[in-house]
Amino acid sequence: MGTVQNRGVNMADEWKPIDAAPQNGSVFLGYRDGKVREAWRVPRNDCEMWVFGGQSGSAEFAPQLKPTHWMPLPPAPRTE
Repeated sequence: MGTVQNRGVNMADEWKPIDAAPQNGSVFLGYRDGKVREAWRVPRNDCEMWVFGGQSGSAEFAPQLKPTHWMPLPPAPRTE
């Protein structure tokens, strides 16, 4: 996979395959087709549903919403 630049940070070595992503609704950074978006898997028993960049759909009918890779969200900014 090519290098993704996000605000000057090289994230190429930190992406994990989507199969290793949390399955419990936890939010993470998702990657697909050169796009980095907030993403999560919707916990459902009847289908594999994803949210990617504010859009949701099942992997069967909206495969473009299933990220190919993921990484945890960065920590929140420190308040001083």
